[in-house]
Amino acid sequence: MLGSGRGSWLSRAIRTPGLANSVQAHHFTPTEVGVFDLTLEAAPEQMPRAVGTALGLVEHLAERGPTPADLQRVRSLLRVGWSRRLESMDSRASLFCQFEALGGLELLNRMYDATVAVTADDVRGVAGRYLTHDLVSAAAYVAEPGDA
Repeated sequence: MLGSGRGSWLSRAIRTPGLANSVQAHHFTPTEVGVFDLTLEAAPEQMPRAVGTALGLVEHLAERGPTPADLQRVRSLLRVGWSRRLESMDSRASLFCQFEALGGLELLNRMYDATVAVTADDVRGVAGRYLTHDLVSAAAYVAEPGDA
């Protein structure tokens, strides 16, 4: 919802209107512990508004969740991503090894099925539980004139 492509909430609300040059959202969740990362690249004078907008979108996700159209878009992106990970022999081998290390190859199909079955209530619940103000850390890098 937040950070996949030009149709994402972050891109439409922050990048398209010019509040930031780039905006991304990622997660790394190899097991039960994970990290959600939201990255902005913006001019210093735009940063407060860009960050405020991003945080507002996260709050919106937790309070109201995605629309059916948002969910359909993300499901399509996820399906394409999964199939691309299975295209080449190298990426397929890497994916299979990853799932074997996590408990077995059958986990791959279960995870795919669970991923595409996620509902708006699921998204709202997870965002409300894990994307809260008390769990946020932030860092800002402001380049000095002449830094390259």
